[in-house]
Amino acid sequence: MQARRDGAALIVLLVVMCKGIDTPLPVKEVTLGKLQDTTMRLLAAGRCNDAIDLISQQRQLNSNPLWYILLADAYGECFNRSREKGTLDNAHAILRQGTLRFPRSSRLLLAHGALYDRFGDEGVGAPQLAKRFFDNARLVALANIASDQSGERSYEDRDVLKNLEQLAQPQERRSDAGSDSDVTDNDWHDRAVMLLQSGDCTKVVAFLESRSEAARRSVDWFVILADANALCFREGGEPSYRQAALRSVEKGLALFPRSAVLMLAKGRVSEVMRDYETARGAYRDAERLARENLRAGDDVDATGRDREVLRILSKHVTPR
Repeated sequence: MQARRDGAALIVLLVVMCKGIDTPLPVKEVTLGKLQDTTMRLLAAGRCNDAIDLISQQRQLNSNPLWYILLADAYGECFNRSREKGTLDNAHAILRQGTLRFPRSSRLLLAHGALYDRFGDEGVGAPQLAKRFFDNARLVALANIASDQSGERSYEDRDVLKNLEQLAQPQERRSDAGSDSDVTDNDWHDRAVMLLQSGDCTKVVAFLESRSEAARRSVDWFVILADANALCFREGGEPSYRQAALRSVEKGLALFPRSAVLMLAKGRVSEVMRDYETARGAYRDAERLARENLRAGDDVDATGRDREVLRILSKHVTPR
C-alpha cells in the first residue's frame, strides 16, 4: 500500500499539463477578457512591469472591478520578485480605489483578502486582516445574491462564495465532506488522487480542506492542493486560484524545506502558470535536493521518492 501511495503522489505531479505558448506582446486596444489573458501570460513570464504598463494604458476598462484586481495582482507579483514595499503599497492602494468605486463588489473584497493572506503589509501574511476582508466579501456576496431575483447578475458572487469556501478561512474546516466524510486519515490520499485525476479541481480543494490537522501537515497534502488549484487556474484563469497554488507550495516548503517532491511541485505549478524561468529553477533545486538526500541517506519524504523525482526530471523538458 505504501509503495502504491508513493507512486500515486508523484503521478499527481503529471496530471496538470500545459502547452508552451509564446509570451504575448502588449496590444494597444483590448477587451477586458483579452486584457486578463494577456496579463496572466505576462506575469507568468516574469514581466510584471510590462503587465502594469499594459493595464494602466487600458483605463477605459476600469468601469469593471476586474481591471483593479488585475492591476493589483501585477503589483503584487512585482513585490514578490523585488520585495520592494512600495509595490505592495501600490497593490493595496489600487484595491482600495476599486472598492471605493465599487463598494458592492465581493470580488474586490476577496482579492484584497487574498493579498493580505499572502503578503500582509510587510511581506508576511496577515491572517486576521485577510479574514476581515473575506468576511466582508461573504456578506456582500450574500446580499447581492439575495437582491438578484432573476439570478442573472449574481454569478460572480456565487463564484466568490465558492472561492471563500476553499480559500478564505482554512481554520474553519468542514467537519463533513459530503460523500467523502467517511474517508479516514489512512486513505484520504488515494481519494484525493482519484478526484484530481477525474479533473474535478474544485472538489479536490474542498475535500483536502476538510481533512484533519495531521493530514494537512503532510507533503502530499500541499502537493495535491497546489496541483488542484493550478488545474482550476488553467481551466478558468481566475487569479485567486493562481495565488492559492503558489501559496500552497510556499507554505509546504516552509514546513518541509528538504522535500524534493515539493520542490518538483513548485516547478510543475510554475510551468502551469507559464513562469518557465521559475519552473526551471525549481526543477534544478528539486534535482539538487533529491541527490543530496540520497547521498546523506535521508528519508525525507518516503522510501524511493527522491529516486522517483530524479527519474521524472530525467524525462521532463521545460518549454522555453
